[in-house]
Amino acid sequence: QALDHVRTLLRSGHMDAAVGILVTLLPSLDEDGDKLTAHYLLGRVLTERGEHAGLAHLEALPAPFGETEDRRRVWLARARTMAARDDGALRALTDALKMSLGADERANLQMLRAEVHRSLVGEGATVPREALADLVAVEQGRASRHVRSQALKRRAEWLQGSNPKSARDAWRRLIIHFPDTTAGLSKTVPLGPEDLTDKQRMKR
Repeated sequence: QALDHVRTLLRSGHMDAAVGILVTLLPSLDEDGDKLTAHYLLGRVLTERGEHAGLAHLEALPAPFGETEDRRRVWLARARTMAARDDGALRALTDALKMSLGADERANLQMLRAEVHRSLVGEGATVPREALADLVAVEQGRASRHVRSQALKRRAEWLQGSNPKSARDAWRRLIIHFPDTTAGLSKTVPLGPEDLTDKQRMKR
């Protein structure tokens, strides 16, 4: 079956070939069943590749979308956020976060929602409480250390201009608890071990 072949191509990383087959195949498929699956696969792959065309395919799916409803919501949220960081993206991200998701996937969506909240008020404005709350939730959640450290670094960067004391506390927490992560080792971190007390250095 053509869609099984497409799935095999996707699993082996041959995205271009899979997209080509799906685009050719889509007009000839029945409205239900295979056509909806093709829309989903095409929407997911195009979004994963950073192409805005994926949004239309994901919006063509019914809600709920059977056993794949969690995937539909996640990819739709990513596609809408990629198209525009607006209220629609916020709603889509919030809908996706209502599903049962893996810790890292949930954390990445929360960080994306934080970015949308901040985009809505503009770079120079005070960081919205909702954005900071999402970042703190990631820091204190069950995601990997890499993801949690990225959220902490982002919070420190965002607070730097409006709340230097809180920013410094966040930077300090980063180099104490995540010194070996990409975020903790970044050259943009303004603090080093010399800025810690002896007790804090012992925690590293």
